[in-house]
Amino acid sequence: MSAPLSIEEQIEQLNKARDLVQADPAHYPQIVHGILPFATRPEVQLRRWCSGFLCDAFMSSGIDQSTKKSLAVTCLSSLLNLLGDTDTWVLRNTITCSSFVYPLIFAVVASDGSQVEIWNNLLQLKSKVLSHWESSHTGIRASCNKFASRLVAVQSHGSKDPRVAQPSDISLSNVPQGHPLISLSLEAEAQAYLDRILFIFSEEKVSSSLITAIVYSLSSLLRTRPTTATKIINTILNFDLTKKMISSSDTMETKLEYRFIAKCLKIFFANVLKNNFSPKLNPRIQKHIQYLSNLPRSINEAKKRSANSEEPENLKRQKVDEQRQTLTPTPALPFNMTTDVAPTGPISYASLYTLINSSDGLASFDAKILPHNIAINIALAGLAAANDDTFNQCMGVVRKRYSNLRNRENSNRIGGGNDNESLLSTPYTAQNSISKSSNPIPDSFNNYKPAPQIGSPMTATGRAYEAVDSSNSTALKADFVNEPRAEYIGAVVDSEEEAGNKVSLRNVENATPIFSLSAPEKLSNPVKISAFDSIIDRIISYSTLDPSEESSVSIVGASDQTPLNKAVIEEWTKNSWLSFLNRALTRGIILGPNETMNSDTSAINTSNSVFADRIREKLFAYCTDSFRERLDVITGWLNEEWYSEFVLQQKSDKTVENSHYFKWATKVLDNIIPFVDNNDWKVFIRLLSDLPELNAALISRLKSLCIDPDRSQTGIRALKFLIMLRPPVKESCLEIVEDIYKSHEDMKASTEPLLKRYRPSVVNN
Repeated sequence: MSAPLSIEEQIEQLNKARDLVQADPAHYPQIVHGILPFATRPEVQLRRWCSGFLCDAFMSSGIDQSTKKSLAVTCLSSLLNLLGDTDTWVLRNTITCSSFVYPLIFAVVASDGSQVEIWNNLLQLKSKVLSHWESSHTGIRASCNKFASRLVAVQSHGSKDPRVAQPSDISLSNVPQGHPLISLSLEAEAQAYLDRILFIFSEEKVSSSLITAIVYSLSSLLRTRPTTATKIINTILNFDLTKKMISSSDTMETKLEYRFIAKCLKIFFANVLKNNFSPKLNPRIQKHIQYLSNLPRSINEAKKRSANSEEPENLKRQKVDEQRQTLTPTPALPFNMTTDVAPTGPISYASLYTLINSSDGLASFDAKILPHNIAINIALAGLAAANDDTFNQCMGVVRKRYSNLRNRENSNRIGGGNDNESLLSTPYTAQNSISKSSNPIPDSFNNYKPAPQIGSPMTATGRAYEAVDSSNSTALKADFVNEPRAEYIGAVVDSEEEAGNKVSLRNVENATPIFSLSAPEKLSNPVKISAFDSIIDRIISYSTLDPSEESSVSIVGASDQTPLNKAVIEEWTKNSWLSFLNRALTRGIILGPNETMNSDTSAINTSNSVFADRIREKLFAYCTDSFRERLDVITGWLNEEWYSEFVLQQKSDKTVENSHYFKWATKVLDNIIPFVDNNDWKVFIRLLSDLPELNAALISRLKSLCIDPDRSQTGIRALKFLIMLRPPVKESCLEIVEDIYKSHEDMKASTEPLLKRYRPSVVNN
């Protein structure tokens, strides 16, 4: 007794049977009866093969209609068993097969009202298929929608004109009146199924696979049931893709699904116009096709355009400003703008900057009780909300008080009068000197050493300000023998050691030591990277500003250099930040603090490679998000990468693994090629022409574009351009053309002219 065959051997024999029926469809009935027992086998591979073969059998055009009806009745019980399977592959094939079987068995029952058992099994088949309609598997849901569209066609009336009606079209028109099993109320059920199919166009989340499957099934329904045309077309016309969410979480998949849905809808409406299914809706359909053709490339752009199209941005901003001016009355200024009057009380730092009236409750509030973080947040919020004109007026008041204070002290020193009298004889005004003995500022502020300012005495003398305190004097005064004079409120600079200036202090006692800050803690790498990312995002965000908000500034001397060494930015525009980022990446960050481009390439600092890669990732995401509008940014970045590597650093390794240029050029092409269509051929060829160097690996990326039937024209044009105008890659391009010519029959007409001109031997052979 021979050993039983393994699963692989059984499937091999079944494949031979499939080859037999494909060669001669007359063998289908015999093979179908032979493979039905496999529907109950425990091996999932055999059940998958069986369900797939049944689909092929009922879709075959080599079997006549009567034979299919008898086979459908024979396979009905096996299909019911397969519908209880848990394997998604088996379920999908079985539901697809059921969509072909249902009309056939319906016709059998319609012609013979005594087939009660077959009718009950058919109702059970319908119930089981529709129970999977809410499946999470997209393929199963698409198959259920196709089955439901067949139900709509079968359970509604077809054409009553015998000249138009086809023998294969099965509908309620084939059911005789008074049929014992089939009720004419099934037509109402069919309308409910049609509403359920069209409900997907009102859901918030959509899937391109599901939308495409439904639209194509509805196209066949329009042809067989013209009475449903108005309802179907109106529903799809009201479907606004820009307000839907794509179910995919991946950014690239989302963009592709968005384009697939738009393209599917355009094909559907073009077919509706061609067959004139609804003449009254033709003008609206034509406008909708134009609308779909002008849709943005991604759903994010579409939402932005939809929001902006509702009302111009300038008008919105103008309306908001008018509402603010109307609803928010101009409040009375709560502060004293008179420079000659200071708040009542001791003269101090606070009195110099205080503009609040003495009657205001805030004048008696002690701000020292607030924690530093809260005080800082309040100050920042106040500065952000302050009116520019009012703020400038207030700063002018403080500036004049400070100027009056300095002039008063200078006159007191020259006159040599009684200091206390000169400072205190006048009421508390901004011209009085500041008393350190009544200074309400915390001691930590008194000991603080200010940071040097450009053009300040700190930069001239190289000495920090010294904070001093005097309990016996109401003012601090300094005599400066030589210029330049260095002074500050509450501080005196002694520049005797470095600049030779002699400074004498009067009435100064108990000088406090200079306060020095401790060294900051060393930042960890994650903190550095996070801060670095925020800086790069800020720089890139400047390039997304509206051009009208950017002012162009000419750079002095930028063009007075040799062509290769001239500044990359001759006029400051919104893209100048990206040019600055490219140069910082390729000629700044990759080097250490003491290295130059002439340094040994093996010794180039690699510790900054992480930061350089972060810039590249940010630029890559920015460029590929809208490559058509940012083509100049892409070419500028990649040209800087190539120039830095192969000219300045003189690298010789040009592999993807060791070259930043070839690595990121490959990633850019891989990312944008799926989104290139026939309308982008000029943009795409310009990109290829502006890249500084191409190799066989980059050229090979064009093959997927050439073999796509909808976009092959762009790919062939790009290869022709490179063959004619970029000799270094001519042979690589011809290799791709030859490979496409040999392996794709449908592309021979497009590739043959190039091969006849450059490789005639390939065509002749």
